[in-house]
Amino acid sequence: FFFGPLCGLSAMTSAFNDERVHGGILQDGTEYEIIRGSLRPDGTRRPDVKVRKGYVAQDEMKPLETKGSRYRERQEAVKDWVPGMSQAMHQNQKDLKQKQKDDKQSQRASGRLSDQRAVDEKKEQQKEEQRRKQKEAEEKKKEAKRGANKQAQDEAAAAKAAAQAEREAAEQAASAAKKAEKAARAAEQQAAEAYAASPEGLTKKKDKLSGILSEIAELEKARDNGQELTDSD
Repeated sequence: FFFGPLCGLSAMTSAFNDERVHGGILQDGTEYEIIRGSLRPDGTRRPDVKVRKGYVAQDEMKPLETKGSRYRERQEAVKDWVPGMSQAMHQNQKDLKQKQKDDKQSQRASGRLSDQRAVDEKKEQQKEEQRRKQKEAEEKKKEAKRGANKQAQDEAAAAKAAAQAEREAAEQAASAAKKAEKAARAAEQQAAEAYAASPEGLTKKKDKLSGILSEIAELEKARDNGQELTDSD
């Protein structure tokens, strides 16, 4: 047997307090009662529950009474009471004040709901505005990034074109220098040939040949005389 608070027992005893029946007496002399099970919505019956005789569920227990709580109850009972007022008039006045209090609470609740709805709508508008601004900032950032990339590409293309133009200019200058050097050599050779073909050139060549022939003759004469010739000779 299970006695005292059980799982779900408080609700059952609260709902079916009048359906208790005497259950019997245990071996230790404890009397118990049986709370009849109720019908479920599907037609089945809940099981009976055995409890100790006189058991009261926790939610059915009266709150602890103190001197202060009893004083407050007495003050609440005579609140708004005027000497000479009948009990019915006093009760009507209490009911009227309670009704006014309930109306005010309902008005406050509806006002709070309206205010909360307005606050929620304002928050949603702020979130929407924040999302819009964030989207605009992202678009601006992307646009700036695309502009920076385009500018970098343009600068790279300009630098490449400048380098290409510089290389072409250097190649053209080198080609022109080679052509000028070749033309200078050709002109120098032509000048030398023209000088050699001129009377002055021929005279100079003749004098040179005469000098060479005289040296050869001296060498032969020295050889015939028995002189030893050296490399310097």
